[in-house]
Amino acid sequence: MHLSRTKVVSTHVVLSAAILGGLLLVMALFWYPKGLFSVAGGWQGLKILAPIDLVLGPLLTLFFYRPGKKGVLRDLAIIGVVQIAALSYGMHAVHSQRPVALVFAEGAFVAVTPTEIREANSTLLAKEYETIDPRTLSQSAPAVVVARPVPKEQLGQYMASLFNGMPELAFRSDRYESVELHRDMLMQSAVDAGDTASPDGETWFPLKTKYGNGVLRLDLESALLIASRRQFDDTVPVTKALLLPAESSD
Repeated sequence: MHLSRTKVVSTHVVLSAAILGGLLLVMALFWYPKGLFSVAGGWQGLKILAPIDLVLGPLLTLFFYRPGKKGVLRDLAIIGVVQIAALSYGMHAVHSQRPVALVFAEGAFVAVTPTEIREANSTLLAKEYETIDPRTLSQSAPAVVVARPVPKEQLGQYMASLFNGMPELAFRSDRYESVELHRDMLMQSAVDAGDTASPDGETWFPLKTKYGNGVLRLDLESALLIASRRQFDDTVPVTKALLLPAESSD
């Protein structure tokens, strides 16, 4: 008994949808948790995975499956391998663009990806700076850290370093420090996110990502991310916390 092309393709679509649902769950719970899915690139990642999973595989099956054709099982196996390979590549691309750290720099938290950290660290190591893994400074996932601000007297040197290829402050892992060392400075950049009063110790802050602006809520005592969301009107005030009156040099 041979299955019709319609039934095989339909089955393939259902299985692909189940796989995509599982990937979506992983993305929302582990790669882009606490609302980061909507503000830090989760939807963009889904746009990469969905065509691969829901279109590529079933489309190949539609074109190449013929009921009763000799070697049909081999053809289906090859289609499965192609789909899995393409999906694995897409998953790797999405995983490498997830926010691995939320770095407070210049008055706002910045979502930093593993790719950005790796590229910035390569530059820092080439210039003989010591780099820091932000995950060693935070129990949150993604890590929540502060990039030590540039002292006023070093601003010119810092600006010159940017023109010479040094990473911006948010990507300078050599300057990463724990939130507990900078709570007072952080409170200067707290914002009103339009909600009723947050629980004690939880505060909203501006959030910048390559996909748009948002706000995030932290428990400053534990430095844990509580929630985040998009800010569609772009009216969140950002204070200029780049400078401190004085600080030791790099």
